[in-house]
Parts: sequence; structure tokens; C-alpha cells
Amino acid sequence: MTTNMISIGIIENNNILRQNLVQFFNRQQGMCCAHEAAHTTDFFQKTSCDTRLHVVLHEFDGRQASAAKDISFLKKTYPKTEVIIFSKNDDSDSVMKAFYAGATGYLTKNTSLQKIKEAVVDTCQGKSALSPTVARRLVEHFSPKRKTAELTPKETQLVQCLADGLSYKLAADQLGVSVNTILFHVRNLYKKLGVNSKTEVVAMRLRWEC
Repeated sequence: MTTNMISIGIIENNNILRQNLVQFFNRQQGMCCAHEAAHTTDFFQKTSCDTRLHVVLHEFDGRQASAAKDISFLKKTYPKTEVIIFSKNDDSDSVMKAFYAGATGYLTKNTSLQKIKEAVVDTCQGKSALSPTVARRLVEHFSPKRKTAELTPKETQLVQCLADGLSYKLAADQLGVSVNTILFHVRNLYKKLGVNSKTEVVAMRLRWEC
């Protein structure tokens, strides 16, 4: 392997797809597939602490509880190795789980081989490779929401209560309503803001102030 050779690892449980990727990368000038495995555990059995990989193309199913843990463990074991997710899922939850776990890029499985090659090169140059639908998910996730057009005065007050760390009962006392009314407003907040937890409401409140 030459100094400029990009060393690639592939973790993909579809044997045919994995072998196609291996053969493709090994045919590319300046690239080689150094390690390949069907699962993360198999991958670690084939590698050691001395393994040097520039990029790992890693299958990812955000619905599996262990998926994010696999990425996180891989990054902790090989902190200088970049991880590009290779997944059939492009929903916001899967995308955010992967990036929070330490992934650098995210490609969907309908990505062409040439685009995958470009993604590997871009990643080695310090860029983040994203499929178009994944890029949209990230934009949607981090775009500030319009609070003035969407929230009623009571809902705006409730957001402030949650940001101040008040429980639902204390928020109800402060706003002069019942806890059931607070829960009703909370459900509406989640729907309007596109979130699923009190923490996300508070995080959005902080983004409004930026």
C-alpha cells in the first residue's frame, strides 16, 4: 500500500452488495478495501489496535438499538477513522442517531458506486458526504421554527415554563390552569414544533434566542 492509498473498511450484511463494493474499491486507483465484514463484531475480529483505516463504510439500521452503539464503539476504537453510514433508512431519527454516535457522512443504499467513491474521497479531504434526502433531513432538524405564527400566547408561556425547568404541575400553578390543560398544550406543542420530548422543546426555545 502506498502512502497516498485510501484504506477502506466495509461493514455490510448483504454478501453480494458487500463483495460488489469490495471489488469496486479494489479496482479504483489509489484505493483499496483493507477489511470487510458482515457485522461489526466480525469486523473487530478481523482487525487489531494497529489497524489503520481512513474510512469505514458502515451499514446502519436506526431502528436497531445496537446500531448507534456499534458506530460509537467503532469511533472510540479507531478515533482517526471516519465513518460513512450506508443505509436504506433516511428518516430524521436514524440520521440524527448516526451523527450523534460519531458518523461523518450518510449515504442511502440507492447511491451509485461512483457517488460512493466521491463520498470516500470527500470524507478523506475533511468534508461530510450526504445523500440529498439526508441533507434535507438535517436542514429540517436544525432549521429554527417560527414561534410567532404557530404558538398561542398560552403555548408561548408554557414553552418559557419548560425552559425555566418547571414541572407540569408547577407550570399549571404558574399559568393558573389544570395539569390536564398543560398536558393538552404540551401535545399541541409537540405536534406544531415537530418534536417528541420536553428536552427538544427547550432546545428549540434556545435556538429562537440565537
